[in-house]
Amino acid sequence: MSRMRIFLILSLFMGLDTCIAVAGEETSSVSMPSVEGIVLECADNLGGDIKPTVEVCFSPTCGHCADYIKTMLPKIEEEFIKTGKIKVILRLFPFNNWDFVVGKLSLIPNPNGEGYALSPERIHLFLYNQEKWMPTRTEQGSDKKGDGDTPGQRELDLKIKETADRLGVPADDLKKDLCIEGGDPFVSLKLFCFEHKIPLDEILSAVKENPVLENALTSVFLQTLDEKGNPIQFAPAFFIDGKLQPDSVNIAEIKAFLKTLHKTTPAKAKD
Repeated sequence: MSRMRIFLILSLFMGLDTCIAVAGEETSSVSMPSVEGIVLECADNLGGDIKPTVEVCFSPTCGHCADYIKTMLPKIEEEFIKTGKIKVILRLFPFNNWDFVVGKLSLIPNPNGEGYALSPERIHLFLYNQEKWMPTRTEQGSDKKGDGDTPGQRELDLKIKETADRLGVPADDLKKDLCIEGGDPFVSLKLFCFEHKIPLDEILSAVKENPVLENALTSVFLQTLDEKGNPIQFAPAFFIDGKLQPDSVNIAEIKAFLKTLHKTTPAKAKD
């Protein structure tokens, strides 16, 4: 999977009272399918169609990103999204192969028939269970052939056995079904997906190279630029109305931005 490139736009479903709308972005290549993001905004369209936009760019394997989305974003949603004051777009930046596999597992055909959208439920599953599918440092040091008595290999073997026991299947059958061999970097991710009922064919397909999907995911990264016109290459990254922010966006900063916005907006003339 060395050819995997580094970007994806996606989203996370944050609440039953939040309306999820698709925000599309055109690509410059006709032959490259698009990947559309998801907008979180008020279901009742409070505040009208045009409102300030906060963009949150994150990586599935980034602990700080997951913490922000699990702790800060629900507060922002409650105070600003559901009240129609802002909308939020969540964009995923895959900086490694695990991020990319999660992205491909989350792609679904766009309802409008063009390109791809993303499954909020899948992204929610991965971000809220990050520690269960990310490989530990010990696992990453497992024997490349899978037949060595190393701490990493023992940890993986135990994880396979525990998962097989929970599912009520033989461990050897589970390894065979998931094509787990020595040096497989995605053992934990495969086990997690299979245990959470993601279809086997989707799991095995996602860990293979797919230039079409990888190019589509990368095309979104190329359109997310900093103030100098360069693609953003870190996460988390935050934008307010298209302007890259120096730090994470919290409730106080959103309040300050809205206050400034109101001061610069001309008052409507009375009839």
